[in-house]
Amino acid sequence: MSKDCIEVKFMGLKPESEYQQIAKNILERLEEAAPANSNICLRVIKAGDSIKSICQIKGKDVHFKVLARGNSVFQALLLIEKKMKIRLNHWKQNRVFQTVNPFFEDMALQAK
Repeated sequence: MSKDCIEVKFMGLKPESEYQQIAKNILERLEEAAPANSNICLRVIKAGDSIKSICQIKGKDVHFKVLARGNSVFQALLLIEKKMKIRLNHWKQNRVFQTVNPFFEDMALQAK
C-alpha cells in the first residue's frame, strides 16, 4: 500500500523520544487500515492544561478527520488511534465498490 504523505507534528511542546516513537507506531498501524494512496497527518497540540490530537486521512474519494483530547500526550495519542480505527472500520463495512469486473459481469449474463 503506497502512501503519498505520512507525517506527525508536535506543536507547543517538545515530546520525549518515547512519545515520538508511539506516534510513529500509530501512524504505521493506521497506514495499514487507510485507503490506498492516502495522506495521513497527525498533530499533537498543547492546549492549556490538556493535549489535543488531530488526525486526518485524505484519500482519493474519502476524507476522515478525528479529534481527541487527553490529560497527557500518551492518552491523547491512544484516544486518537482508537477513534480513527473506529472511523476506518465503519468506512470499510459500509463502502460500496463502484466497479464490477467485466469478466464476472459477462459470466453472469451467460449463465442466464
